[in-house]
Amino acid sequence: DTSSFSVVSDLGSDVDSPAVTIDNNSVGNVTLAGEVENPTGVTTVTNQGGDILGLPTAFLEGREITLEALQGQIGEVGSRLGLRLYNDESNATVTAKANEGIYLETRLLEIGETDTPVSSGRIIDGVDFRSVVAGGDVDIRAVQAQVLVPAEDPGAGGTPTLTDVNGTYHLIGVTSTSGNVAVFNASGDLNLGSVRSPLGTTTLIASGSIVAANNGSAGEIGATSTVLEA
Repeated sequence: DTSSFSVVSDLGSDVDSPAVTIDNNSVGNVTLAGEVENPTGVTTVTNQGGDILGLPTAFLEGREITLEALQGQIGEVGSRLGLRLYNDESNATVTAKANEGIYLETRLLEIGETDTPVSSGRIIDGVDFRSVVAGGDVDIRAVQAQVLVPAEDPGAGGTPTLTDVNGTYHLIGVTSTSGNVAVFNASGDLNLGSVRSPLGTTTLIASGSIVAANNGSAGEIGATSTVLEA
């Protein structure tokens, strides 16, 4: 059964960073059945008694997203939890912790200007996976990055446009303590900080390049076996 949970949306004093918080303190799963829209804000989902799951069309939005399933998993092998990550003046960020596995499908987006053309060669930089830690597998699929340009006149029936671009994902800290790590970027680079699966395989696949962190330090992979494709 899916337990009840509370949803709080708080614009606070900083309207540029609205907060959406979902917190379940009882036993049961938190299942997202629709869209949690918060493109410029901070979105947090915490479940102390089960999994964090999403139906196929559900997704979470945020500039900063934090997920914690202290007794369960985040997403499922056949039904990843959808995240829409919005890059602004700084990189979008993801922090996730699960007792079991973490299975995510992410899309990097940037909001463009109505009077500024978007080149298909544009690169959005990007998303920071600051701390993603799972007891089981970590499996992240980053789908096509896009720039969203709002309609010039929504009241007159105008519609926003989406342009496919490249997006960079920074793997600052991604760890599976007893399983495998797999990260796939369909439209850009993987920037390697620290990726660890000491008892399993690390697989990194990018349509662009796999490079060391841009802070001057060497990237680190700790695994029993490693697969890299770029």
